[in-house]
Amino acid sequence: MSSKIFGEWLRDELISMGPVFVKLGQLLSTRGDWLNEDTRKALADLQDNTNEYPIKTINIPNTSNFESKSIASASFGQVHNVKYNNQNAVIKIQKPNVRSSLASDMWTLALFIRKLDNIGVPSSQHMLEIIRDYRKNLWKELNYVSERNNLKLLQHSLNNLKWNRIPNVYYADKTNIIMEKIVGIKITNISELDKQGIDRKKIVNALLKSFYYQVLIGGAFHADPHPGNISVTKNTIIWYDGGAICVTGEVWRKELLVLTSSLLKKDIDLVVNNLINMGIVRKDEKSVRAIRSFVNSILNLIKDNQIKGNWRQQVMELMTNDEQFTKDLRGAIISESSYVLLGRALTLIEGTCEILDPSFDLFKVSLPIIQQLWLKYIPLNEVTGLLSDLL
Repeated sequence: MSSKIFGEWLRDELISMGPVFVKLGQLLSTRGDWLNEDTRKALADLQDNTNEYPIKTINIPNTSNFESKSIASASFGQVHNVKYNNQNAVIKIQKPNVRSSLASDMWTLALFIRKLDNIGVPSSQHMLEIIRDYRKNLWKELNYVSERNNLKLLQHSLNNLKWNRIPNVYYADKTNIIMEKIVGIKITNISELDKQGIDRKKIVNALLKSFYYQVLIGGAFHADPHPGNISVTKNTIIWYDGGAICVTGEVWRKELLVLTSSLLKKDIDLVVNNLINMGIVRKDEKSVRAIRSFVNSILNLIKDNQIKGNWRQQVMELMTNDEQFTKDLRGAIISESSYVLLGRALTLIEGTCEILDPSFDLFKVSLPIIQQLWLKYIPLNEVTGLLSDLL
């Protein structure tokens, strides 16, 4: 079986299995380091081109010219052109039976993981915690009134970066949301970007600057930034879909600053204590021992300047060299932490950047961007010590 045929088969299987598995496919579709290109491209359809549910009409006040053919269709909803108060707009409509499908999918996943636990597969309990937390976050995405509020939070978060746009919301109820229509080029549509003469490396830098600004300064970040949710023009990044937004704040920012400082100082005790205080790591003796060993290995890689290129593979090798260590390490991480959402979002952002620029190195490109943001936006008394560690 060719990789192209396999990719198309996997895509269709994930669609048939339900919306939770479509979400998984969306994540995989950004990872060229995990999948070959044919398979990755096939899964990219899951970002905005899944099975469409036929909808002929809608019954919402002040709407007209509803187009029954959707312009995008993903895991939970599909998007159609419409007019609202005679303005061009788009409406996202929740697909029928999504709630029952989500409940069924999560039950199936949980049952599978419990079976793994029964036969002694390492880390299955940790996997079950992640599934429970994932379910909680997915349920939030099914309320489009919450999405309207999330989009307002994201607009406020990016208020100082005028080259970012988030659609205004005109109307929302639990299963429908009508938004401003903002047209752009899908961020991973390489042929169209090149045709329009848009510099892909500049997009990478702008995307990272926008994301790190949301995380460190803005107060809320987009927690599901797969390519189907981001478009660009020559001068603008457009963020769609507010279903998954993570609210941060002053405490979050200071915690990240202190953690970064402890990493740069290569102070293992300080790093571990910060991870515990941030609610990322459990504080029992076994968890602390596993995290301490892992952090020490990471710091040695940094010290020897060995983290570059496929850094994720290097980290995975550290995690999987010893089965008991792997089990202890995964059990040490608190899956409910908002920082887990950050890690998933950064994985999606990194995958998109690698599609735009195959030579992309996350650490090399990120550091100067973060330094610039700190210098420009964070109070000097908070960042002075950290900058001295960087220089």
